[in-house]
Amino acid sequence: MCGILGAWQLDGAPVDERIVVACRDTLTARGPNDAGVFVSGPVALAHRRLSIIDLSPLGRMPMSNEAGDIWATFNGEIYNFQTLRGELEAHGHQFRSHTDSEVILHSYEQWGTDCFARFDGMFAIGLWDGIQRQMVLARSPHGKKPLYYYYSPGKLLLFGSTMRPLVNWPGFPRELDRQAIYDYMQCEAVYAPRSLIQNTYKVRPGSYVVVDDAGNVGEYEYWNLAEIARRGPLSFGDEQEAYEEFERLMRSAVKKRLVADVPLGAFLSGGIDSSLVVALMAEGSGERVRSFTAGFVPTATDESRYAREVAQRLGVSNEVFSFTGNDILPYVADISRLCDEPIKHYSALPLLAISQAASKEVRVVLTGDGGDELFGGYRYFEWVRRFDYYAKLVGPRLRRILAGAGRWLPGRKLNWLAKHSSAPDAAAFFGELTGRMYDLPIENLLPDGWKPIDQVQFAAAFVRQQCNLQAIEGAMLYDVLYPMVEAILVKADRATMAFSLEARSPLLDQPLSEFAVRMPLSLRHNKRALRRMLTRYLPPQLVQRPKMGFNPPMGDWFRGGLRELLCDALSTESVRRRDLFRPEVVQRLLNEHLNRSHNHVIVLWALLTMELWLREFVDAPAASSRQLSQTEPTGA
Repeated sequence: MCGILGAWQLDGAPVDERIVVACRDTLTARGPNDAGVFVSGPVALAHRRLSIIDLSPLGRMPMSNEAGDIWATFNGEIYNFQTLRGELEAHGHQFRSHTDSEVILHSYEQWGTDCFARFDGMFAIGLWDGIQRQMVLARSPHGKKPLYYYYSPGKLLLFGSTMRPLVNWPGFPRELDRQAIYDYMQCEAVYAPRSLIQNTYKVRPGSYVVVDDAGNVGEYEYWNLAEIARRGPLSFGDEQEAYEEFERLMRSAVKKRLVADVPLGAFLSGGIDSSLVVALMAEGSGERVRSFTAGFVPTATDESRYAREVAQRLGVSNEVFSFTGNDILPYVADISRLCDEPIKHYSALPLLAISQAASKEVRVVLTGDGGDELFGGYRYFEWVRRFDYYAKLVGPRLRRILAGAGRWLPGRKLNWLAKHSSAPDAAAFFGELTGRMYDLPIENLLPDGWKPIDQVQFAAAFVRQQCNLQAIEGAMLYDVLYPMVEAILVKADRATMAFSLEARSPLLDQPLSEFAVRMPLSLRHNKRALRRMLTRYLPPQLVQRPKMGFNPPMGDWFRGGLRELLCDALSTESVRRRDLFRPEVVQRLLNEHLNRSHNHVIVLWALLTMELWLREFVDAPAASSRQLSQTEPTGA
């Protein structure tokens, strides 16, 4: 993994290499092993390297073709680079290194922007084409690696792995996108292509952006999972044939991620997804696999005891790090520096802790990310399936009557389900499931005239658009393309890269995910295929146990160890100074939570992390031209 940066002065002014180096080095955690820079007049590319494959200086980036008229800076891994290299050599291309980075350059020379569809991997690429005078920015399917860019017509194009090097560029306008902030408060994250800063965008997963010297900006999609899913189910002779194909793809996904010239391990929670990944690693590795588990003391959701048993049965090494509140709390105040943007899921905290611990032993970890979304692991998918059946069986009028009677059912969850059982269809029911995160409408927090995205309608409309899919399939697809890409994978990337640790996700392998969205639902839902495969390695009591979450007791911490930080960040003076939220509503939420009359932990966490991010990225002084002028150029 690496950190990348690029700049193009569209007015023709030369780029100052010292500025490039200073901004590049804000990404040092993403690439601590080496650094490079290329500057040619108004164009610059820069790179911070975390060495994983071919540790020699030949792997240094930015890297050029033989003629020196095409340059690239690259973050990620291209798993099929050896196959592509063979094809390119057959076309006459010659290679100087054994890196996947050089394959990118020759692939672009040979196939142009069509090359991105040929790559099997995770990547963010910045490519300067000196022949056509254009900058090309590409991001892999599922968007595992981030890529931001700022564009000011006729003046400046900046891009980087995160927003940190961008906001440190001299004169960068740190103007907030208020609508994006309010959408973030409503949803899990800010959905691409928007970001929290005006005129600063995220390249969409499976897409590339081209900026030419005439100022034209084009965005092009080369991969679309929803389109693949809408092609309909694949044809198999029987379920066994489908399962065998899944098993082949699953093994391949793990095998290709075991290629590294540095120590490699895995995160093991003891759940289905990570256990299967570790089982296949142990089966395919010539060395004893190392796994790392985060435990939390005390909590009823601590799965570390299961992880220990899984590791013992698989014959892998397992280190359990049992964290207390005192271990985790320091990460809160530092979360914006470590993660570079607000993270809505406070499960990022134990992930930061385990990433820091694992980084002292290995440089690469395999994870189970994507299993719940692609293979229907969340309980609410089953609720959607059952509601879909119920709505087709019971007419809307009778459903409304039954929903009214259901309000007397005991328990908050049953009461909620009954209340929404009158939804017009399963898409609307799913929208309610995914769009109601708080006890209060988020609009209550916002100044007059502002409204957040209608998450309920957004999710429902997406499911309805998948016209030839069942509602549950549309719901799973939504979770893959939105919450997973924009929140779960962002959390995983930022937490691991904060400590120079590369995370690889076999369950999000491109061929595997393309197969998953078209495999028989009977094998896919409730992780049936994953569980079936895992029974080869583990006994039923470890395979069939219910899913457990892993979230720290943030609500209690807000009343204890984090109370001072929370009250300072959300004080009336602080909120009024920002002029983003209504101070009286924020104070009411804060007081209700502290006196235990309500649990507002989710919205308070969102407000806290937003304020901490604003202090780090908006209030902190930008690196001035004078400061940057003191930075010594390093050369490529």
